[in-house]
Amino acid sequence: MGSLISAFLHRWPIWCEFHWRKEAHSILEQTFSEKEPPSFTSGRSQCTHCNKPLSALELIPIFSFVFLLGKCKHCKTSIGIQYLILELATLIICLPLLLLNLSIFETLFIGLIFCCLLTISVFDFHHQWIPDELNGLLILFSLLLSLESESLLASSVYGMLLGYGGIYVIRFTFLKLRNIEIIGLGDAKLLAGIGAWFGVSAISYILFLASTLGLLAFLFHKNRKIAFGPYLCLSAYIFFWNQFI
Repeated sequence: MGSLISAFLHRWPIWCEFHWRKEAHSILEQTFSEKEPPSFTSGRSQCTHCNKPLSALELIPIFSFVFLLGKCKHCKTSIGIQYLILELATLIICLPLLLLNLSIFETLFIGLIFCCLLTISVFDFHHQWIPDELNGLLILFSLLLSLESESLLASSVYGMLLGYGGIYVIRFTFLKLRNIEIIGLGDAKLLAGIGAWFGVSAISYILFLASTLGLLAFLFHKNRKIAFGPYLCLSAYIFFWNQFI
């Protein structure tokens, strides 16, 4: 999963930006001749420098990086340390789930939710936007977890609606009163997914914790412009483990 996350984070923004440029040229009726980059779901993994396809042995998470000494086998260019960090981070956040008394079903989907949160955090931190596809997966996995009973499903649905509605109201208020887009709808969809995971009662705690963490980061951030998604994801992760402490 960590390797998959790395591939998504590398390919998805490049592919999206290509199609945005293509659409812009089409609207302006201008010629567009750029070659389409490989999408996340197509094309073999390859070195980002020499474009040589990577073999199965070169794609073993963590071990291949260590075995190759952090360099491409073909062009000897250094491999970004972020790939190793993401693979280790995925392992670190998901492995403790095995210590909990969870069913295989719960372990699988909570692990997938953790992976979604990690991907969203890194993506939003670097690009200041959250793909709908990631938020959609988060909502889907969260709803599937709540299928055990009608009460859980009801709380999950209400949590999803409140999560989205809460952010939307904040955004709408600032747009009307001060004409400032203080927060994006990507964050609203993210909180909808988190609300679908924990239910309606957790929304206020997670939003308060995320706001506190975001405010602290804002005070020490040089550019005074930060992504809120990572703090929502971190708060959801903290809230989850707080239930078992």
